[in-house]
Amino acid sequence: MTDLLRADDLDPSPLRNDWGAYERQLAEVRRLVQSDILPNAEAALAAADDPRIRQFCADVLGDAAGLLYAARDPEAARTTVAAAARLGAGTEPGALAAEGVRDLENFTQLIRAWWLLRHKRRDEARQLARTLVGLALLPTLVASARVITDAPEPLSAPPCSSRSTAAACGSSAIAIIAATAPM
Repeated sequence: MTDLLRADDLDPSPLRNDWGAYERQLAEVRRLVQSDILPNAEAALAAADDPRIRQFCADVLGDAAGLLYAARDPEAARTTVAAAARLGAGTEPGALAAEGVRDLENFTQLIRAWWLLRHKRRDEARQLARTLVGLALLPTLVASARVITDAPEPLSAPPCSSRSTAAACGSSAIAIIAATAPM
């Protein structure tokens, strides 16, 4: 399911008008949610008794809800985000989904911002996230948007990229290793 939700061609943008071409993938998302995940989630979460699994479940269902809403299937999106909120109760993705129940449009924008960030479209992700940081009534959504806007730039080169810097880094590393090595 996560591979399907994070596919390169399934940008969860509500502005898209080519969703008909992706009906097979969207039908698979609906099927997985309705037939595989929701009927089995309660029992699986109870058996696992692990908050990380509860968090993952809410996260995946939230991504699915955002995609379905963007693809103009608001009923399936509402059902899915409500399940994410219920199943993820007590986790950050569950709290985020609960805010998504109240404001599915802005929730979907946040899901898209995370999708953009995962697809190395950092500038677009930040621009979209900036539009969400002023939503005072949705504090979990705002906090998640701030993670995107405040994310540091990825390194473009290793920290020791020049010969002189590499020599200094190497010397420092050797000195630290030597100083901490048992005698």
